[in-house]
Amino acid sequence: VAIVGLLWRNILDPELGVLNRLLGALGLPGQQWLNTAPLLTIAAITLWQSVGYTMVLFLAGLQGIPETYHEAARMDGADAWRRFWSITLPLLAPTTLFVSVMAVISGLQAFGQAYIITNGGPGDATDLSVFHIFNVAFRTRDFGYSSAQSVLLLVVIVAFTLIQLRAGKRGEVVY
Repeated sequence: VAIVGLLWRNILDPELGVLNRLLGALGLPGQQWLNTAPLLTIAAITLWQSVGYTMVLFLAGLQGIPETYHEAARMDGADAWRRFWSITLPLLAPTTLFVSVMAVISGLQAFGQAYIITNGGPGDATDLSVFHIFNVAFRTRDFGYSSAQSVLLLVVIVAFTLIQLRAGKRGEVVY
């Protein structure tokens, strides 16, 4: 997380950043990436950071689908689109459920990007839940309040996870 944060902080730097230099080379004005839409920028960076891990999980899920299902569907005359919707997507449901649960948990626990790239700013624009708990604990030294916030965050994460798992159970596919 730290390396990704430092990398993107340098890429998005308004004066020396690679992205603004590319825009300048194209004759376009540089942007204040972390001032105009800091939360969106942090979300995009977090998404970029998690794509590789997510793709590995989906690749493992795809490799777990028996090829005989696709062969049987081909023999029955199903085209690629039909095989995807009728075989691949339903059998990827457990992988999709796992990825979505992990994405929600990591989204609610986002800290490193906001701390390294924007330090919570501008203003409180990227004062995410864990970043706020960190500030309460270590800047105001209110450890009791930050502990209570941590427990509340745990309850929220467990609630979201249970909701997702219950929703995923409805669409469970067994083969």
